[in-house]
Amino acid sequence: MGNSKKLGLTEKLESQKPWNNRKGRDSRKGALVPFPSVETVKVIAMEPRSGGTKAKEGSQKFPSPHSTKSLATRSYTTFKSQSMPELPEVNTFQRYFDAAALQQRIQQVIVHDEKIIRNMNGDVFAEQLQGRTFTGSYRRGKYLFGELDNGAYVQFHFGMTGDLNYYQDGEQPSRFERFVFVFDNGYRLGFDDPRKFARILYLEDLQAYLQSINLGEDALIIDEATFSDLMQGKKGNLKAFLLNQKYLAGVGNLYADEICYQARIHPASLVEKLDLSQRKLIFGLMQKILHSAVEQSAHYKEYPENWFWQWREEGYPAPDGSGEVEKATIAGRTTYFCAGWQELYT
Repeated sequence: MGNSKKLGLTEKLESQKPWNNRKGRDSRKGALVPFPSVETVKVIAMEPRSGGTKAKEGSQKFPSPHSTKSLATRSYTTFKSQSMPELPEVNTFQRYFDAAALQQRIQQVIVHDEKIIRNMNGDVFAEQLQGRTFTGSYRRGKYLFGELDNGAYVQFHFGMTGDLNYYQDGEQPSRFERFVFVFDNGYRLGFDDPRKFARILYLEDLQAYLQSINLGEDALIIDEATFSDLMQGKKGNLKAFLLNQKYLAGVGNLYADEICYQARIHPASLVEKLDLSQRKLIFGLMQKILHSAVEQSAHYKEYPENWFWQWREEGYPAPDGSGEVEKATIAGRTTYFCAGWQELYT
C-alpha cells in the first residue's frame, strides 16, 4: 500500500470521525473502513471512549500505545513491576482492537500456545473463528469482548501482561505471541502474553456468561446513587469494596490506591463508617481519575510523566508534611497509603 493510500485513508477517518457524535454506549456507528494500514491504525485520533462501551460496525479508531507518530511529543515513564491492565488500559485496547480488527475477515487463527484459551483447545478455537468477521466490541470493566458475525463473542481478559500487536504479514511477531488472527487484508492481530495469565474464551451467549460470573456494573457507567447504595451497610474495608468486581467492574489495585489517596481516606477504613458525603467524594474521584486515564489513552507498559501514583513509594512525604507513605497488605493486595494524610475510619 503506497503513501498516498495511507494518507487518504487517514484523512477519510479524520473527516468522518463517527465517534465524535456518539449519543450513548451502544450508538457508535460509522462508515466502513475495510483496509486500515498499520500506520493508519497507529495514528488514528487520540480521542477517548469510555464507560462499558460497545463499538458497532465501522467504528475505527485507536490511539496506539506504541505509536511514535501519535506520541512523539509525549514523555513516558514505566511501572513494570506494579502495573497491569485495569479499566482505562482495557479501554485503550478496545480502540486498538476496533481499528485493527473490525470488518476484517479472519482467514485463519494460528495458535502457538493454547494455555490462555480457557474453554476449548487451540484447534477448536481456530476452527470456530476461521472465516468469521468481528463486527463490534464491548468492554465492561477489565473485560473486552469481540463480537462476531455469527452472534458469538471472543473474551479478552488481559491478566497481568496481555497486549495486542497489529502487524503486516511477513513481519516478525513478538516472541510472546500466544495466538494471532490472520486477516484477508494481509495484516495480523497478535495476542501477546509473557506470563500467560490472560483468559481467552469463545462465548456463544455473552449475557449468560456475564450473569454466571456475576460481574458488576462498569465503573464508568454506574451512577452516584447506585454506587452509594452499594456501599450502604457493606462490611469490610474500602480497598476491598473498590476491588470487588461483583460490586464494581474495572477498578484494580493501583487505581484503588489513587482514589483513596486523593480522597484522603485510609484504604483500611471500614465502609460502614463512611457517611454519605464521603461516599459521594469517593465516587466523584473515581470518575475523575478513570476519565482522565481514559482521555490520556492509558497503557500499562508506559505512562505519561506526572501520571497518577507518583506518590506510591515508601517514605514519600505527604502533601502537607503530615506523614510519609507506608506499605501494607490490605484486602490481600500490596497497598500504599499515607497515615496522617489519609484518615482511618473504624
